[in-house]
Amino acid sequence: ANSIPTAASASTDLYGMATLDACRKILKRLEPVRNKLGPGASLAELALTAWLDRIDLSAHGFFSISDERCGFDWAIQPGKHADGTPDQTTRGHPFNYFTQGCAVAEA
Repeated sequence: ANSIPTAASASTDLYGMATLDACRKILKRLEPVRNKLGPGASLAELALTAWLDRIDLSAHGFFSISDERCGFDWAIQPGKHADGTPDQTTRGHPFNYFTQGCAVAEA
């Protein structure tokens, strides 16, 4: 809710995983209700029983990208490839994925 704008799909990754975290918390809280009502219970029955049992059906999820998989250190000098061009991989990986792509189609 209180986030900065981002480009590509970085925000989708972060918000999606935070949403999944929140959903898992709610599902864990609903587990006793599901066991009590049985597998045939509707969502409306689950929600009503949870409400009557004073089970919180709201949750906040959190997610952050691991520093081990994503991070770029500008203080490290770039290495060199065999042909003398800079090797930026010695500084780390600035992104956890790529945002560019290419496609070819023949009709």
